[in-house]
Amino acid sequence: MAHLAICLASVCVLVFPASADAGAWTKRKYEGLLIAGLGAHWLDPHARPASLGTIKLEASLYAEFGLTDRITLVGRGGYQQVFDRRQPLKKALPPPRAGFGGLALGARVGLVGRGRWASSLQVMAGIPGSGENWINEAFGARGGDLDLRLQLGRSIGGHGFVAVSTGARFRGEGVANEARLDISAGCDFVFNTRVMVQSYSVWALGGNPAQPAYSGHRLQVSLLLPVGQANSVQLSVLRTMNQQRMSDEFAVMASVWRSF
Repeated sequence: MAHLAICLASVCVLVFPASADAGAWTKRKYEGLLIAGLGAHWLDPHARPASLGTIKLEASLYAEFGLTDRITLVGRGGYQQVFDRRQPLKKALPPPRAGFGGLALGARVGLVGRGRWASSLQVMAGIPGSGENWINEAFGARGGDLDLRLQLGRSIGGHGFVAVSTGARFRGEGVANEARLDISAGCDFVFNTRVMVQSYSVWALGGNPAQPAYSGHRLQVSLLLPVGQANSVQLSVLRTMNQQRMSDEFAVMASVWRSF
């Protein structure tokens, strides 16, 4: 699937719902967060005829756990089904491809924090899976990446935040490494409802005739609704704003957050 594009969570990651407190902030010792999500992604939604688009359905799980006040363990993964509709209209559609992808484990280490400011270093190691593991790679291909991030955040007035996550993803021999930049902002409104806006950018570092350079920039808008003391529901819409040799993507996602 040379044109399928995913962004691994960050805030992670795009197929994975982003935590409003992820990035620069670490969890307190023995505190944690679970986010279970469902998403529907339309790749190249403006393809003509419409049957030539590709649809990806995904069930995802993202987790954080405070090992200490300065070290937070992070993990994520998802089960995916991809319906490739790039077939002539009169031909039968192939069966969907399915598998587990976007699997990664890592840790976030708190650095310097003062007042409303926080900073951290995050390292995530990808685990090869049978699903969609890499941008512009076949289903089930590659995996085993190393994602290194420097993250900076600032709380605003007790009701909002801004966070920046920047770094690189090292993909191994024969494929281009990637530069990454994620920017998130959120603000609470009535009844503790939070609106979040997040952008996700990726640039291939280098390239070759077998894999030309690519880049992509996506924007996600989310509404986070509290349900009781420890639970929240997140509703999100994501759209590609600009891309080069990556999919033009539209997605709708819903997730449930559980703090403990």
